[in-house]
Amino acid sequence: MEKLSRLGIRMGLENIGRLMELLGHPERAFRAVHIGGTVGKGSTAHLVASILRSAGYKTGLFTSPHIYDVRERFRINGEMIGRKEFASLLWEIKERIESVEDFHPTQFEVHTALAFLWFARSGCDFAVIEVGLGGRLDATNVLMPALTIITDIGIDHTDLLGSTIEEIAREKGGIIKEGVPLLTSAEGKALEVLRGICEERGASIFPLGEAIFWEERDGLTVHSPWGEVSGIKSGLKSGHQRKNIALAVSAGLYLGCPDWAIREGVRKTRIRGRFEVVGKEPKIVLDGAHNPPSMRALREAMEKYFPEKKIILVMGC
Repeated sequence: MEKLSRLGIRMGLENIGRLMELLGHPERAFRAVHIGGTVGKGSTAHLVASILRSAGYKTGLFTSPHIYDVRERFRINGEMIGRKEFASLLWEIKERIESVEDFHPTQFEVHTALAFLWFARSGCDFAVIEVGLGGRLDATNVLMPALTIITDIGIDHTDLLGSTIEEIAREKGGIIKEGVPLLTSAEGKALEVLRGICEERGASIFPLGEAIFWEERDGLTVHSPWGEVSGIKSGLKSGHQRKNIALAVSAGLYLGCPDWAIREGVRKTRIRGRFEVVGKEPKIVLDGAHNPPSMRALREAMEKYFPEKKIILVMGC
C-alpha cells in the first residue's frame, strides 16, 4: 500500500475500468447508492447504510478517508473487513495487476476495487459508495447505481475540480447516470448545473426544499415524494446533519425501507470525527471540517450546543 500511495491522485476511469475487467466486474453484483458532494457525503453514506441494514439488507459501505485504520473504509453491516480477508484480497488484486504489463493503478483505485470485490463475494444486497474526490473522474464512478445522492456543494480541491461553484458542480454531477434519480441538497448555481445534467441524461431530480422537506416536530419529520417519516431521533449534532438525515430518509423511502427501519437506522448511526464529543471536563469535540462550508457548519453547531462556553480551536492542516 505504501508503494501505491506514492502514485498520489490520478483522476480518470481507465485504470479502474481495467481493474474491474480483470476481477470479473464485481461492481455489477450489488445494488449501489452512489453519494457525492462537498459537505456531508460521508455522513449521508453512513446514514443510508444504517437504514438499509436496519431494513434487513446485507449492506456494504465504502467511505474515505480513514482515521485510525485503513480497514475503516470497508464495512459490511457495520463491521470492518477482517485483517486476513483484507490482506488476502489485496494480494489477489496485486497479482492481477502484475499480470498486465505497465499497469500502475493508484492506492484509491485499488481500495475501490477491493471494496467492490469484497461486497460482491460477500453477497451484499446493497453497497453504499462514497465518492473519493469530485465525481466525474473518480474511481467509484464505474458504478451503475440504483440511486444517486449529491449533498451540499462548495469550494474545495480547486486544483483538480475548478475554481468556481459551476465548475465544481459539473465535476460532482458527473456521477449522475442515465435515468437514475438524483436526491440533492445543492443550492443556487450548483443546483442549476445539476438540473441541466439531469435534463441531458433523463434523470429525475429531487432537491431539498422543493421535493424533500424536513421540520422539527417531536424529533425530525421528513417529507418526500415517496412518503413521510416522523419522530426521527438522532445523536448526530451538527446542523448540517438535518439535511443529511433528510436525504438519507428519502433514500430509504425510495428504496422501499419501512418507517420503523428508517427511524432505527438514523437513531443508531454514529460517525467518528463528525462533531464527536470525546471529553466532558473540559468538553472536547473532534470534527473533520476541512473546507469553508464544513467549517461554517462546525461553528454553527458549537454556538448552538455550547453557547456560553469559551471555545479554543486546535487545528491541524
